[in-house]
Amino acid sequence: MYVSTKLNFKLDEIIKSFEVALRSYLGAYLEPKFSSELEFKQYLEQLKSKQSSSSIVLSTRFESIIKSFISDHENIYSLFQSTSNQSEVEGYDVPYVSQLINLIVLFFKELEELRSVTDNYTTIEEFLYKCSLYHRVRNDLSHPGSKKILKIEASEVLKLITKFLKSLESKHFWYVSKSDLETQIEAYYKEEKNKLLKFDNLKNINVPHQKTLCRESELKTLHEHLIGENEYSRVSGSTVIYGYGGVGKTALVIDFIYEILQKMQEEKFNSLYEFIFFFSSKEEVLTTEKTTGEFYIDKIHVDIHSFEEIFNQILSLLSFTDLTQLQKCNLKGLIVIDNIENLKEEDKDNIFSFMKQIPRNIQFIVTSRNEERTEEKIHLSEFKDFSKGKDFINSYIESNDLNLQIIDEDIKLLLDATKGNTLLLVQSLRSLHDKSTTIQEISSDLNNYESSSFDKVASFMYKNTFDSAIKYLESKGLTPNNVILLATLYKEKIDLYALSQLTNIGLNDVRFMANYLTSKLIFNKTHDFYSVNEFASRFIFISLMPNKREKIKLEENIFNYKKELDIKLSALNEQMKSNIKINRIISDWKPNNYVDKIVIAQVFQMFNEFTGAIYKKDSITLTKLFSEYEKHEYITKHPYVRFQKARILNKLLMKRFYGDKTKEERILEIKRCYEDTLESINTSYSYIKHTESHIAVLMFFGFFLKRDLHDNPKAIRYLEDAMELQTNKLDKKYYLVPNELTYLYAKMYKETNDSYYLDEYNYVYDRIINSNVESIDSSLFNVSKFKLQQSQLKASDLDR
Repeated sequence: MYVSTKLNFKLDEIIKSFEVALRSYLGAYLEPKFSSELEFKQYLEQLKSKQSSSSIVLSTRFESIIKSFISDHENIYSLFQSTSNQSEVEGYDVPYVSQLINLIVLFFKELEELRSVTDNYTTIEEFLYKCSLYHRVRNDLSHPGSKKILKIEASEVLKLITKFLKSLESKHFWYVSKSDLETQIEAYYKEEKNKLLKFDNLKNINVPHQKTLCRESELKTLHEHLIGENEYSRVSGSTVIYGYGGVGKTALVIDFIYEILQKMQEEKFNSLYEFIFFFSSKEEVLTTEKTTGEFYIDKIHVDIHSFEEIFNQILSLLSFTDLTQLQKCNLKGLIVIDNIENLKEEDKDNIFSFMKQIPRNIQFIVTSRNEERTEEKIHLSEFKDFSKGKDFINSYIESNDLNLQIIDEDIKLLLDATKGNTLLLVQSLRSLHDKSTTIQEISSDLNNYESSSFDKVASFMYKNTFDSAIKYLESKGLTPNNVILLATLYKEKIDLYALSQLTNIGLNDVRFMANYLTSKLIFNKTHDFYSVNEFASRFIFISLMPNKREKIKLEENIFNYKKELDIKLSALNEQMKSNIKINRIISDWKPNNYVDKIVIAQVFQMFNEFTGAIYKKDSITLTKLFSEYEKHEYITKHPYVRFQKARILNKLLMKRFYGDKTKEERILEIKRCYEDTLESINTSYSYIKHTESHIAVLMFFGFFLKRDLHDNPKAIRYLEDAMELQTNKLDKKYYLVPNELTYLYAKMYKETNDSYYLDEYNYVYDRIINSNVESIDSSLFNVSKFKLQQSQLKASDLDR
């Protein structure tokens, strides 16, 4: 939990009052030790030449302190003089707290009073870390509103100060007495213990609260979902934070809880929650050996094992006896269920059913390695991007006072090895600080599929998720192992058609498996392509990889498939050079991958084959062509494929040849093709919007609605959209669209007598006439014919 603003001021007073005593003590010891600046400098140079750092201090830090003190020895020495008799001087310069900590590091062996302080810590390194923590908290308090102080950090600093109070002589506490400081500390703790919630079990949280770094965006989103931007906002009843193991899901939720409690303490969110319960099924944590830096999995106490345990604990904590009491209560509450993926499916179903039975004054947060059935979802991803990864690494080093300086080249190496996983980054940085490993060793270990660290990390990241996903798909009669293995060995993003071809599994089954595996974070999806999550691929190499012979056969199949694909692409590129029409279609419809490009070219060429079969009224060939065309529709959802099908079906209508369907069925099929095309353009392929292709779809759909469905209002809508987008006066569509609209507006005016349609008619008529129509090529648009037709139209439909 965070320290409130009110307590921050009390803490600031305590820390800075103690600071005076600390520098008085150090000054009193060091001032008589050196009679001159020269003697002080010589002493420092002797330390440097010995390069002796004792076991308590890392040599790099020790050397760095000596160098900085030698370069600034005159100023440091003068500060000693002032600190020895500060109480008698009204104005003086004083050392920075960082300089005080560095003095403790350099002269620790000689400062006898510190021995009793360090006796209370496991190691002297721990004591020096607490000193650094004191320095950081002191600086954070000096910039109000810019930093948040964890209660646990404040408590550790106050413990350190209390130990100093017992060890240092009273004469050093001339600014604020020992007794006054002790009273202030006691008052701080008393106020801190004021209870904010009526009910909670937060003391049972089995992981410590730590500040989340570089997750401001996710915290803000979680706040918006549960608290809202203002008092009128509709808030979420349930939210899942999901991501694979080690990205910081639990830490984010705990940070959110304590941030809310801090604001409640400051009365910014008065009585926001009356109870907060936290339940976790977390079974293990990934950590590192202090001495070797090797990764290992540590078992921890499991809080809950089933829905029944959660339900019974909620009733017990609230002193209720049954569900009805919970449903009728008006208490505002937050219930967190951490690592829900560890529970059985039956228990998960019961939890989500329970959420729906509870009133909305009680909210739920769920963390999981899978996407879950909640109202809102927040995907917590890793820091793979170099800029974000670098920010996180530097923030962690600074906030934890690690003795590390990492250059960009090594940051890239570390991000690549850990794949930006928060937990792995933190454990790696800790090991680097402890000098138990190097970045090169971490990289080698995490990239070596045969290393024990690799095995443990992969197992931890996908614990339960992988096996349960495979079992679920197998229960549906599917073979997910083949799809997962093929996608892993493909070694680049793969489309569904390629997965289907290489695994000999139907396209619909492949699509279902790929999307399900994506929801479980085993696959990543980018547009219409899939790839295996980098950590999942490590798990796959451990658990699914076949023997050497089988693996070679699969890799040969992939190689041959890619080779055949390259041949097709090369042939298409050559064809585009010689065939202007194909080149124009490909350019204007903007396929964003090679699959779309090939399919567009193939269905473009099929238009002539369909035309031949239609003119001959060859039902057998037509059926075969439609069967082949459906395969292309399965491969890609690119809008051109559905638009081209609408054009083909229009050919059938024009020839009054409907194949194995009725005219009405063909008309509805055409309508669906146009609607699918526009939906695809407006959603998945939005980069096609406002292009000539988009205008053509709107225009032809408008013509179709008028001609075949006689839906004039809807036809007007699409033709108006097309006219608004078309600005090129040298394009035939610039004239065809308003020309068609004149007939529609005239007809609607005649039917409704609504002057709106008359005004719109005049507008589009003027648009054509005022477009310098006399200079337009008659092959583009016949102006004379237009004027004649419009004069007849006015006489028949517009004159009253």
